[in-house]
Order: sequence, then C-alpha cells, then structure tokens
Amino acid sequence: RVDRRQRQMCIRADNGYIFPSLFDETGKTYAEYEIEEYPSSFIIDRNGHLKAYIKGAISKEELKQNIENVLNPKK
Repeated sequence: RVDRRQRQMCIRADNGYIFPSLFDETGKTYAEYEIEEYPSSFIIDRNGHLKAYIKGAISKEELKQNIENVLNPKK
C-alpha cells in the first residue's frame, strides 16, 4: 500500500514539479496557516511576505500568472 506522502512524491516526480511542497503529517502547519482546502498554493514575495493564497487546484498557467503578478506588480 502506498501512503499519501509517497503518492504525493510520485505525482511530483511524474509531472516534473520542482517547486517546494509541504506534506504536513501532524496537521500543525495546516492549522497555523488556516488551510481550508487541499491542495492550496501560497505565493511569497522576495521579502518573505505572503502575497497570494489560492485554495484548490489551479492550472500551471494560472500559477505562472499569479507568480508573475507578485514579481511584477502593476503600478
């Protein structure tokens, strides 16, 4: 039987994902960040500030657009 962590690692490897990912076995981090849905995406700026919290799955293009918006905000 493959556990959830192994499944997540296989999905990441199969899809070539290279971004950081958290697997919270205790639920502590999920509670601290008030994660309401899985998967969730957090986009953090160069200064370590949370700029976007996206609940649920999003496409690669949506993720890229959100990152671009954080890196190059419209003035």
